[in-house]
Amino acid sequence: MKSLDELDELINQLDIENKIKEGAENLLQVFDQTTEDREDGNHIALRKKIELELDAVNSKIAVLKAKVNSIKSKTQIDSIKSSSHTKTTINTFYEQDAKSCTLPYSVSSKSVHSCISVGERDETIDPVQGLQATLRSLCESIHDSGQYLKHASHLASLFKSHPALKYDLNWEALGQHFQIMFSSVDTNKVSAGYRIARYVIYDLTSISFVKKFHVEHAIIRSLIKDGSTSKEREQALKLIRAFYEIKDGISEISKSVVSAIVSLAEYTKDKMSLISIETLAEMFILDPALIVSAGGNKVLLQTLCDDTPATRRFIRPKSDLQLILSNVTNFRPIIEEYRLKYCGDGIVSIMKSWSGLIYMSMYDMQAIRSLIDVLRISSSRSQDIILDILYNLFGIKSSSITSTFLAGRRLTTWGRPSPSQQEPQNEGMFTNAFTEFGRNDLSQQYLALIITLFMDIGILDTLMAVAEDSKDKMIFRKTTLLIVELLHLSNRILPLQYGAKLQSLPKLFMSALEFRNEEHFIATSAILQIESLNRIKMKTNSFHQKERSSSSDNSLKRGQRQLEQVKIKLGLQIDDIRFRTLLLDTQVLNTKNYKKWRWDIIIELLHGPLLNPKRLEESIRSTKFIKRLLSFYLPFNYKFSNIKQTKPNQRYIKIGRMIFTTLLANPEGIRYLSDSKLLRQISECLAQLDPLSGVSCPSPLFSKQRLEETLSSGYFVFLGTLSENKDGIAMMEKWKIFNMFYHLTELHSRDDLTLNFIVNMNYTFYGHPRIILSKALTTGLKDVRLFVTKHLGTLLSSNKKFTKNTKTIEWAISLLVTQLYDPCIEVCQMAVEVLEKACYDFENLQYTVKLRPALEHLGSIGAPLRLRFLASSTGFNYLKEFNYIEKEMDNWFHVLFSFTKKNELDGLIPPHFYGEIIKTSEGCQLLKNKGHFEYFVSNIFKHKDEYEDKNIILHLKSSLWAVGNIGSHNNGFPFLENSGVISEIIHIAEKSQQHGWISVFTSFGIPIGICIPEDIKKILFLEPWNYHSCLSDLEDIKLDTKNIIQDEILKIITDLSSHIFVTKALKSLSRIKAKYPEEFKSLDLYKSVLKILTSYRYQQPIRKFILEMFPSDIFYQNSELSDYNKNIW
Repeated sequence: MKSLDELDELINQLDIENKIKEGAENLLQVFDQTTEDREDGNHIALRKKIELELDAVNSKIAVLKAKVNSIKSKTQIDSIKSSSHTKTTINTFYEQDAKSCTLPYSVSSKSVHSCISVGERDETIDPVQGLQATLRSLCESIHDSGQYLKHASHLASLFKSHPALKYDLNWEALGQHFQIMFSSVDTNKVSAGYRIARYVIYDLTSISFVKKFHVEHAIIRSLIKDGSTSKEREQALKLIRAFYEIKDGISEISKSVVSAIVSLAEYTKDKMSLISIETLAEMFILDPALIVSAGGNKVLLQTLCDDTPATRRFIRPKSDLQLILSNVTNFRPIIEEYRLKYCGDGIVSIMKSWSGLIYMSMYDMQAIRSLIDVLRISSSRSQDIILDILYNLFGIKSSSITSTFLAGRRLTTWGRPSPSQQEPQNEGMFTNAFTEFGRNDLSQQYLALIITLFMDIGILDTLMAVAEDSKDKMIFRKTTLLIVELLHLSNRILPLQYGAKLQSLPKLFMSALEFRNEEHFIATSAILQIESLNRIKMKTNSFHQKERSSSSDNSLKRGQRQLEQVKIKLGLQIDDIRFRTLLLDTQVLNTKNYKKWRWDIIIELLHGPLLNPKRLEESIRSTKFIKRLLSFYLPFNYKFSNIKQTKPNQRYIKIGRMIFTTLLANPEGIRYLSDSKLLRQISECLAQLDPLSGVSCPSPLFSKQRLEETLSSGYFVFLGTLSENKDGIAMMEKWKIFNMFYHLTELHSRDDLTLNFIVNMNYTFYGHPRIILSKALTTGLKDVRLFVTKHLGTLLSSNKKFTKNTKTIEWAISLLVTQLYDPCIEVCQMAVEVLEKACYDFENLQYTVKLRPALEHLGSIGAPLRLRFLASSTGFNYLKEFNYIEKEMDNWFHVLFSFTKKNELDGLIPPHFYGEIIKTSEGCQLLKNKGHFEYFVSNIFKHKDEYEDKNIILHLKSSLWAVGNIGSHNNGFPFLENSGVISEIIHIAEKSQQHGWISVFTSFGIPIGICIPEDIKKILFLEPWNYHSCLSDLEDIKLDTKNIIQDEILKIITDLSSHIFVTKALKSLSRIKAKYPEEFKSLDLYKSVLKILTSYRYQQPIRKFILEMFPSDIFYQNSELSDYNKNIW
């Protein structure tokens, strides 16, 4: 535990240092973008101070990472040791006869010795003998509390270390000690008894034995004690949890015990309140009637997410629903901030489930309307909580744009994306590329539905009213940002008719047009903010989606390219004077200090004039412009290569790449680059690491540390730019760069060099880059093979230019097929995943099948790829050769109705056998012959109104899922149409004769896989039900009393449940206790009191007061164990 706490602390520190680093880098970026006062002394001193701070933070981060890795390694070693110890324990046996035991209890040597390791036999005595000795010591130390407690703790530890000891105990020998411990006034003894009981129970019989010693009575008394007995109460709750962890153990927990837990849970000032709530929540899942009968449903409002009428009836359909919103809607200033936050998280959790969303939509969406109406209250605190809930519901994540806007800073710096944004991350890139090819995102369907719901109840009007009325600038900005995000979401995932209504913002524009109104300026400001945010988001989104947009955006991309071409032509046509002026303005010809250069003008030159061969030749021969630029990038000049690896400094890599591209664009540049020192020095840097080169250096420029901390890694980017051009490849061959990388791939201590090379190379041309990548795939270590396999998926994604080259695609697919035979199962799994995604493209699928990969050895790992093969006739016939299809079809049919395990999904619809097989004519014929579809349809017709039987509901859901996948393809829709099942599915969805669904299309008429109901109330509708109470009626309580005094006592205790009579009743009960103390030793009276405490609701202090009127050992004073009365429970 200590190491885990230390690890959490280190991770928190690392998070803080990373945020400091990000702040310093952003500040440096601001300095770099400032063009005025560059020579100012304060400016330089402050920049230097920031750079020193950044260096210090980087050092701290390195130290913290080292500590985190050290602790993780140690934890892994410990877990391995523990695992090996367990394995040894299970496989080791003692040969000890249980008859040699001297005490009157028996232990099966087989069951015990199977859990004892050889190491333990050497270090300690036989656990059987240890158990005998401990019980003997307990008997001998009954009158010595200290020794008794010591032996009791040792006994608990013994049962914990050797669980098999409990299976053949003589329970009576242990039972007398339970009686002593449970009746003790010593909190340590009681907690030790609970602990021992927890370790020895394993079935219903053992639980019943422990209950025989009135353990529930002891638990009830423990739970009413104050915080000083936290150990005792903790062990009591752990024992209760151990009860219901055993199969059917929940049936052994009495209503009285649950009432005590409910009372503790409601007493929020107690530290044990939260764990009591968690215990009740777990028990509710197992037996909701028991919890409701004890009044626990009001503590557990999160169970509103339960989706069956059998348990739903225990929730009041209106009042209980509103309670979850009460802390937010009925705003009270005294509520702590963390309580409001937890309440908001609870609301989001409910509404992020389908059943919870339907619950919230009952009674004409009254609950959701009340939530939105709170926004109109002029309380910044409540508005802030509601806005956070809405941000969470709509999945609006924080970004640099949103954080900048919410902080109140100007957004003008977003005119051009930063260099770091221009290089998309490899991680996850190829995943997004194929989601358009048949894999719809269910989370987007949910998001569209919930946005439609909020739009229908007028959220935009409310937000606009808040924006107009709010005097809090932060609330104004959060509201404005939410409006912009909702408009973007509605434009993307809602039907066009919704977008036409929402985009106009009529109320806000009307307020802005009323010039004499005081709200005119606020409304105008809001419109300007919305327009500014909208423009920036459109600019940023268009940049990030530039490469991966669908074919429907070709006209937009074509227009952007034409605009870029116009800019380049204008740059090429500038006159000599303008060209020389630009060269001088860069400051490159005036100084060698790169910090004084105008990099923005350098970019303008590289994008335009220098693409003209004449201008480039002039800059090379007549000026030192190109020479000084390349000199800056020379490794051994230690200018570029010594710059720190920060976000703002990434621009130097970007500009370096532009220089290489410009030089490679015409013959003069190629000659100059080939003869320059740059490539020769890069080659020398690689030779420093090549073991066969004969060159050595104590601190190589491409060391791990330098690649991580400086821009030295940029040289691999430059080599990648060379690999895009045949002349560039020739230069690399000239300087033996490929030869050295062949050697470096065998240097397993420097896999980072191989990975840097592979990530940055271009593989359009057949040659050395492809061969080196193939070598890394086959001879590299597991991590290298795994990374390169994943990188092939990145190369295959549609946002890479080389995928237009069919030969390149085939080369990549053939390598991935080879990886299916890798000895490491993780690499095979990654290859399957990449190929499966690539095969969403039909041409890729056809070529993959053409290679006839063997998939039998992969087992279940190869299942997704086999499913993808079914989508083509070639793949169908290929799999049919191995008798795979019919066998797999039968497996899917049977597993479809028996699968109960819930897997976490990322929202993307997983491939389905019936959804794939329907895509070919052969598959359609097989589906007809098998008759599976008819079975699914009959299942839907037969059980369309079922809501009680869980197995039938599972069958119904499986049938709907299969039929939905069949109908998702053109070949499958006739199956649905001819069977008449569509109307039944609609009946299940909304109980309507009309279909009433609107498909969402792009502006080019392409469906995006989202449907919205025309009338959302038909879908989000739940018939109100009658509340079913399990609380005992007062008439059913039968109380046993012997005299008038006891009748008076019970009446007073009943009055204590009412806050009106509580003060008077407390005094009366204390007076009777002082006058008739003997009456409080009556067991019959105590049982009657327990019945009253179970039937009425009492606050925790009142319960404590009542129970402490009676002696703690009242059961043991008045009855024998055999007289135990089960009826009171």
